[in-house]
Parts: sequence; structure tokens; C-alpha cells
Amino acid sequence: MRWTAYFGIFDNKEIWPLFGYEGSSVEHGGYFDRGFSDITFVPKGPSLDERMAQVQG
Repeated sequence: MRWTAYFGIFDNKEIWPLFGYEGSSVEHGGYFDRGFSDITFVPKGPSLDERMAQVQG
């Protein structure tokens, strides 16, 4: 029964947007180019330049 529910959800492309899943990212360059920057609930941190300036003094 668990696998029926699992595949009933994950094989149904019509309900993916309800869970925030956009589908495979392989065709779009992988998750480095698509997916990591989509979240909005985590506050934006310092840029790489700002972090490097802190480390270098």
C-alpha cells in the first residue's frame, strides 16, 4: 500500500507543482543551474566577495 501511494504521487506530473517539484533538472543543466536558488524562505547571506573579504581581513 505504501508503494502504491508513493508511485501514485511521484508518477503523477499534474500534482508535482503542488509539492514544489519542477521535474527533472538533467535537461536544464542539473541542480546547480536550477533549483538551489529557488527557495525564498531562507534569508540571503553574504556574497562570495564579502565572505572572502572577512577571511582575508
